Amino acid sequence: MRIYRKSAGLRHARVTIAFTGAAGLGAVGTVALFTITGRIWIDTLTAFCTEALAEAAASATVACGVAADTDAFITVTNAIDIDLNEWWNSATPAAGAVTIAGTGTTGPSTLQKRKLVSTNIILTVAAQNITDGTIVFDVFYMPVTDNGLLT
Repeated sequence: MRIYRKSAGLRHARVTIAFTGAAGLGAVGTVALFTITGRIWIDTLTAFCTEALAEAAASATVACGVAADTDAFITVTNAIDIDLNEWWNSATPAAGAVTIAGTGTTGPSTLQKRKLVSTNIILTVAAQNITDGTIVFDVFYMPVTDNGLLT
């Protein structure tokens, strides 16, 4: 399910990924999150787990980024560490509330904020398949180019 709307100058896009272990849905490789047209400025990307992730074997990992920088938004994380009602914002997801800092370029709280992007946003699954679980991704962004769009 994808939802789009404008709010206070920012645009919003949402995608829900229900992992099954199939190609493009948790098999080792990539999972397409958002398609980028033109260039955009991402204010914030969030990931919230609504069903704990399960893996085919004890070493499945997942990261969120772009093809050239696979952990540009969220660093490599063991899939089974992402549990129900947790924000996935680093290698150690957290329940309740998390801080996404407004400055800087390193650390788990700054990777998800203030990025210029011109290529599709993906998840990279490595080592083993992710066979179950659900994560909801929300992106708040603004176009940089006339054709700048995130879908």
